[in-house]
Amino acid sequence: MRARRIQAERAGGVVVLLGARVCRAFRFGYEPFVVKERWYGHAGDAPAAQGKSTMFVLLPHPSGLCRAWNKSDAVSHARAALRYAGVLRRK
Repeated sequence: MRARRIQAERAGGVVVLLGARVCRAFRFGYEPFVVKERWYGHAGDAPAAQGKSTMFVLLPHPSGLCRAWNKSDAVSHARAALRYAGVLRRK
């Protein structure tokens, strides 16, 4: 229920999802370093969200247990996804 509330509050913006469990709560498969866009226009969507889209940036969990961050290109992939979603600016 909290994920639905966050989606309604952030309609038209960007939401960064950290980890597989959070992705599942938002009804996404876990695909790290990927940006997904969700449009709102269904009858069950919140009225304030109607006609808007939200960008979701899927990243690995930031804990030390997550090995995805140990890959040499992980940080560059994360930056690219965040830039694509408009969270980071290009230099």
